[in-house]
Amino acid sequence: MPISAVSNTPVTNRTASAEVGGELGKNQFLELLVTQLQNQDPLDPMDSTEYISQLAQFSSLEQLQNINSQLESLNKTISDADDQSDGASLIGTEVEAVDTLVTVEGGVADGIHFELPSDIAAAYVSITDSDGNHVRTLQTGSLSKGEQAIAWNGTDDDGEKVPDGRYTFDIQAMDGDGDKVEATCEVTGTVTGATFADHTTYLLMGDNEVTMDSVTRITQGS
Repeated sequence: MPISAVSNTPVTNRTASAEVGGELGKNQFLELLVTQLQNQDPLDPMDSTEYISQLAQFSSLEQLQNINSQLESLNKTISDADDQSDGASLIGTEVEAVDTLVTVEGGVADGIHFELPSDIAAAYVSITDSDGNHVRTLQTGSLSKGEQAIAWNGTDDDGEKVPDGRYTFDIQAMDGDGDKVEATCEVTGTVTGATFADHTTYLLMGDNEVTMDSVTRITQGS
């Protein structure tokens, strides 16, 4: 009995949607394998040995990806634990950090600290409250290169005492030619505690919080 020719039935192309040159993940690998099985020649099917070999490759790929994910999670946990330990070890020390916070507590304001890269002719310190409202402008005369500290008596431009809380400051410094000089804003204090949130360690200095990365100097507390 003659055998009729197998008709060329169109086959839907279900190739994996992986970008050229991109990474082939386990989902794309499995989809390619399924597509290969669906489109094999019925008169010359895939050899079972080759099929088992490809399944073994898929299983190995999945296991390697799981191991890599677990290692990344473990490394992150170890790194976070080290950061928390470093923060706790600084309790009781005097630290200096890059920051623009100034705290008023009991009507007494913290000193405003900053560093100048060169001598200046004048500087204007603008202080704002936590809502971004302007509170006070302080003006200085000429200052020398290096670390500087300005006292604020905790009053606004009208001489009224400001509420206790957190404030921020901004410094505009100019040299003798009227050119702007970039000042580095700093905050100093004794570390009273440490907190950890969003994979970041914060040092507590009174009501201020600074990140470990912002610390520029550490000295032993008195």
